[in-house]
Amino acid sequence: MISFCLFLLLSSVLCLLVFFRFRVFFSIFSFIFFCMLFYLFSYFLFFFVFCIFFFCLFFFSFFYFF
Repeated sequence: MISFCLFLLLSSVLCLLVFFRFRVFFSIFSFIFFCMLFYLFSYFLFFFVFCIFFFCLFFFSFFYFF
């Protein structure tokens, strides 16, 4: 939950940077698009890190016991 909030905060900061950098007509649309994109990316990244962590844990425990 804390990591999710952190990702959400990071995405909002990134979107604000994008929003202020490209102040044109489509800036609001790009703002929404980047928010959604980063939101999806954070889920995939969290899942990927979670899988790597459990794989390493399993790997080291396997070699530790045998």
